[in-house]
Amino acid sequence: MPLSKRISKDNSKKTFWILFGIRVVILLFFDFFVTTNIATVDFAAVFVGAFILAFLPNGTNKVENGELNNGETIASADNVETINDDSPIVSVDPAYLVNEKKLLKNMVKEEIENQGENAKGLTTAKINKKRNITILIFGLLTFAYVLMYFFNVELITCLIYEAITLILYIFIVKKFNIVNVISKQARKNPNEDIAQMVEEATMEKKQVIFPTYLKTGLIVLVAVFIPMIMFTKPKMIYFKYGDGYSLVKYTKGLTDQQDAVVIPDTYNGKNVVAIGGSAFRNSNVKNVTLPQNLESIKSKAFYDCKNLEKIYIPQNVTEIREGAFENCSKLRTVSLPEGLIDIRASAFKNDKKLSEIKLPESLEYLGASAFAYCNLLKEITIPSKVVELNGQTFEYCTSLRRIYLHDNIVSIHGENFVGDINLDNVVLPSKITEIRGNTFEGCSSLSSIVIPEGVTRIGGHAFYGCRKLSYVNIPSTVVEIGSSAFRQCYSLHTIQIPRNALVNERAFKDSPTAVTYY
Repeated sequence: MPLSKRISKDNSKKTFWILFGIRVVILLFFDFFVTTNIATVDFAAVFVGAFILAFLPNGTNKVENGELNNGETIASADNVETINDDSPIVSVDPAYLVNEKKLLKNMVKEEIENQGENAKGLTTAKINKKRNITILIFGLLTFAYVLMYFFNVELITCLIYEAITLILYIFIVKKFNIVNVISKQARKNPNEDIAQMVEEATMEKKQVIFPTYLKTGLIVLVAVFIPMIMFTKPKMIYFKYGDGYSLVKYTKGLTDQQDAVVIPDTYNGKNVVAIGGSAFRNSNVKNVTLPQNLESIKSKAFYDCKNLEKIYIPQNVTEIREGAFENCSKLRTVSLPEGLIDIRASAFKNDKKLSEIKLPESLEYLGASAFAYCNLLKEITIPSKVVELNGQTFEYCTSLRRIYLHDNIVSIHGENFVGDINLDNVVLPSKITEIRGNTFEGCSSLSSIVIPEGVTRIGGHAFYGCRKLSYVNIPSTVVEIGSSAFRQCYSLHTIQIPRNALVNERAFKDSPTAVTYY
């Protein structure tokens, strides 16, 4: 409506869909950056803006008291020669003021009524077939959304998808009518007689026994009730995986919800050796007993299981893939077996109740953000076979006081301990060659640090905001100190730096540090 007032009617629909398409692309692009609150404000602002726009003047120049609405004056009657025009006033039929397509549709509708037919009731076999196909597609999509709910997708998400599909369905079905069909045919064949087209359509007309709305209702009922019957109770779905089976999905049930789930050791006489990607994602389970022959827990297997409280990993498991237990906000107890080799990125990220975990000596790989945002984790020991700490592994572990590193570690990636406000004592491995950017940023309890001989570079923001840092030992091997490396280190009053080191002019910004060179 606002567009039709601000833009010519011929272009309003086209402009709307262009703007709509651009907006959808933008929202999809920023999907991972926009919070719910921002989206709510944005949604309200769009409709408030549209409402205001709808009631603004549409720009037509009206004459009031000798002035145009844009402020320009018009000549008064005293200064203008009066022209007497006795020509008759010709009225214009409003039907001719609409756009070409609308005019054509009105003509077709009028011709149908002239031939004694009802434009709304008249249909053909082709039109009816298209409607039936559309109804069937709508039913299949509804069936899919109900399945998604039983496959642990949130109800609100399923309802949003269904609402969008319903709007599109109504829009498409309304297009399948005799007026649109004949109008389209007339535009393609402008030399043909519309009356003849209507007559041919009436000869092919089909009697509809069940109206569209009734067929739609029946299809929707079937699409809803079949999954409800299929998933009356929770189910476990398995696929072949190597020499055994993988549990690929645990579904919720309609009535019999389970807090405790026991996964059997075998299926069809073969071992269950893997928990598939997203198998329990978003489910409400509190406790899960894993099969004894399990070897692998795949990506996001238990992602967002907000009620999961404890998990015991069997002895044969060698890998926990990325995000496997991410966002398990009530997970308190985790038992990891000897034999575990890989813990991948974000495996236990954002597990806010996890206060203690023992990493097995067999562990060789610890992925980025593996324990990020574990707010209650107090201390951790890195096993001797882990030689590299990937980025953000322990960021914002706000209760972490001690981390025990060994001398086999050759690399600590950036942002590893960002925001660990209680970390107060760290002994760095002797084999590292760089303190990377943001490594200890915001570690406000860190009071001293000895940088090992062999380190050549201290990256930007490496110790930014370490307010209690009062002693730093920098070896002669350091040749570069980056921007804001020791910024806002309010307790660092003195520091000695090798004479040949390149020090960024902002390295000690906002710090009371007196720098001496040796």
